Amino acid sequence: MKEGFFQSGPGAQPLGGSWSNERWLGFFFAVFGYALYFPLSGVVETLEPIDVSMPLDAMIPLVPGWILIYAGIYPAAFLPLVVVKDPMIFRRMIAGYLCLELTALILFVVFPVHMTLRPPIETVTEPGFFPWAVQLCYWMDRPVNCFPSLHVAAATFSALCALRVDRLVGWISSGVAVLIALSTFFVKQHFIADALLGAGIATFWFLTWIRGAQPLGSGPLAYPRSMTRIPIAMFAAVVGLIFLLYVAGWTPWIA
Repeated sequence: MKEGFFQSGPGAQPLGGSWSNERWLGFFFAVFGYALYFPLSGVVETLEPIDVSMPLDAMIPLVPGWILIYAGIYPAAFLPLVVVKDPMIFRRMIAGYLCLELTALILFVVFPVHMTLRPPIETVTEPGFFPWAVQLCYWMDRPVNCFPSLHVAAATFSALCALRVDRLVGWISSGVAVLIALSTFFVKQHFIADALLGAGIATFWFLTWIRGAQPLGSGPLAYPRSMTRIPIAMFAAVVGLIFLLYVAGWTPWIA
């Protein structure tokens, strides 16, 4: 990578021929890095686990209704795409995401933490949509790759990036990030230590890449706030699809 790639100035050139193409390339690499979580979980599952639980972790009950907040990570992580407009801040944001993901993937292997407090999927027997959604979550996601919580890390980093360019959207998304962190406890997907480390890693890479980032030019740093309707609509569509699967009686964990 050439010197000054992350520095603003008249000589800054986009990858892929345009800043729009670079935005899509960055999005692709960030999603690819996050997707490595799933194949890696099969490896981490075979490793001897490390216990980072606290007495308070065992006191927190499973509350299935929090699964709706837990699923909010997808629009939350998507949010910077429709908030951060300046190309150079966006470029540094993607670099931060990749560093965050790489850090988490390494720690998953070096400190293999298994979520031992998560109940077996067959014991979540309450009727209704939310318990069914918890079962779906448990079926899709092995109880590994816990330390740090990528849910908390991604939500925190996303909120901080939004705060850098639009304070109102940033503060609202920060509140959402706190709720997502709490949901990881009430859905029994993470220990408190997982969430604290996730937030810490996100803050570190934000301070490293984004806090002092200089804009490419004098244009607006953020898109119009109406663009935030896109991740909200995406969240509604995802929840709607999951609800349709519930109504259809889809239970792949039984099959």
